[in-house]
Amino acid sequence: MQGAHPAATYADLPEEAQRYITRLELEIYNTKHQSLVLGSILLCAVGLYFLYQWYRAGDLSNLFGGVIFGVVPWIYYRIRSRKNWNDFWPIDDANRPSNEAMQEEWDIHYQSEAREARREHSS
Repeated sequence: MQGAHPAATYADLPEEAQRYITRLELEIYNTKHQSLVLGSILLCAVGLYFLYQWYRAGDLSNLFGGVIFGVVPWIYYRIRSRKNWNDFWPIDDANRPSNEAMQEEWDIHYQSEAREARREHSS
């Protein structure tokens, strides 16, 4: 029987590896989110086309199609984006930040990146 790997838990990994894993997880989260937004926008555009056809021809089926394609994708987007967020950060996680804490963390991250860019630019 094999013993436990020296880096068996996330906390045991070096800080570089933890940052790399976190970056990969964020990229996956962002990719899923972007595909949801793109799909919703494209289906909404189809809905706008149906609404335009209803406006031109007055056919009620185009009105129904326009409303369906204009509204349903955004309902689906909301459900899937919430699931994506919960998959990324489970609800029962004690360290799950509030919206305010996340905003503060992102602000600090943005400010540190901007400061670093100014340093590189001035050098």
